[in-house]
Amino acid sequence: MLKIKSAAFENALARTLRFEGGLSWHKDDNGGITNMGISLRFLRSVQPEATEEAIRTMTHETAKELYYKYFWLPAYDTMPEDAACRVFDMSVVSGPVQAAKCIQRALLACGHAIKDDGIIGNKTMAAIRTTKPELLLPALRSEMAAHFRCIVARDPSQHVFLDGWLKRAYSVA
Repeated sequence: MLKIKSAAFENALARTLRFEGGLSWHKDDNGGITNMGISLRFLRSVQPEATEEAIRTMTHETAKELYYKYFWLPAYDTMPEDAACRVFDMSVVSGPVQAAKCIQRALLACGHAIKDDGIIGNKTMAAIRTTKPELLLPALRSEMAAHFRCIVARDPSQHVFLDGWLKRAYSVA
């Protein structure tokens, strides 16, 4: 069991779980059966033997540990909390590469010469730390919404999720 001592992570997780809810299995969800935002597709990427039953019976503590180990630790603990909560949430919805690209595009909109390569490296992190939240967060919300609209444009079957995704992208808390 991981010892999690990050108030920022706890805040980010609480925000994400307000949107994710519990067990879900929508026929158009590309991730398959999902519980607390953890999809079977993701779980099999880190635990190849995982079954639908593992998703169905997942505890809050297990989901928390998975989020911390595979989503939070790679980059977000060193990011300002307001940005970290948003980018973490985006990585849960669309994966860490797309989340990184969204914040990089938001930084571009704020005037930084950042490449949107999907990697939160030193240049991206420095730009995040030096950009005022009142500039970065609206740009990030806009980029997240644009990403969701692009998903639907490429795959109209995903339109069923668009309202929820946009609500999530534009939320201020």
